[in-house]
Formats: sequence, C-alpha cells, structure tokens
Amino acid sequence: ILTGHALVFQLMNGHPNHIGMSIGISLEAFSTLINVLNQVGIVQWDGISVEGQLGIFLYTFIIGLSLHLLSEQFQHSTDTVTR
Repeated sequence: ILTGHALVFQLMNGHPNHIGMSIGISLEAFSTLINVLNQVGIVQWDGISVEGQLGIFLYTFIIGLSLHLLSEQFQHSTDTVTR
C-alpha cells in the first residue's frame, strides 16, 4: 500500500487513468492546478509538498474518508491533515 508522497508520486507517474479514478481529475488538470498554486505562493508546508497537499484535498473530496483514515492513508497526523 502506497502512502503519502509515494502515493501522489505514483498517481502522477503511473497509468494516466489511475489519477482520475483516485482523485477525480486528469493528470493535465492536476499539473495545471499545481502550477496555479505555485504562482499564487502556495509552498511546501510541514513537510508536505504542494502536490501532496492538493492530492490530500482532492482524495478527501472524492473518497470522503474520515479524518483518521485520511491521516493513515497519507501518513500524517490528523493535525497536519486538517491544516
């Protein structure tokens, strides 16, 4: 089971259909959002890359995991995930 950065990395570099199934948008849309977030000054925070932050947000939105399960999936504390 992939977690955290490894999960986001796999989604970005794996089969193109997997990212859409997991977080609900295409790789092209994900990359565009990353560029926009970088342009407006969103940066790595508390050890979580911009890609990771966006991945956690979209995964939560699409899957609807509880906070506890989300923190387990991405291997971050519940405090970190909620920020």
